[in-house]
Amino acid sequence: MPQGKVKWFNNAKGYGFIIADEDNSDLANEDLFAHFSAIKMEGYRTLKAGQRVLFQAQPSGKGFHAVDIVPIDESGNPIVHSDQSQSRSGEVASTESSATGDSGKPLKQQSPDDTTADGHGIASEEKKSDPTKGEDRTRQASRAVGADS
Repeated sequence: MPQGKVKWFNNAKGYGFIIADEDNSDLANEDLFAHFSAIKMEGYRTLKAGQRVLFQAQPSGKGFHAVDIVPIDESGNPIVHSDQSQSRSGEVASTESSATGDSGKPLKQQSPDDTTADGHGIASEEKKSDPTKGEDRTRQASRAVGADS
């Protein structure tokens, strides 16, 4: 089974890329697309930048996809359980922060428009505007945040 290391993995979008090791003649230094659904582990399925993995390569129209991805430790032993406390705390080494639901599927990340002027996130109830009142979300949220201070 070919080995490689994780180049990067975006938890919010649920995908990233794996670089195949040089000793894999057909795949040497090839970037392989990696989707969270192809990760073979229990619990929260994610990868960390620089993490070693075993995988199978599947040709696609744009190169190769990594399938049957198995994270391994420094000794080459498979890691079958995720460290949920680390992956959910935001300490995962990836290009963006993690946002997932109970199903393990990625959720939409908060956009810059979803924050108030002071950088606080807008709660879902605060984001909803009433078109009959003619107020925009930012003003409503600013007042709500200011009321708490």
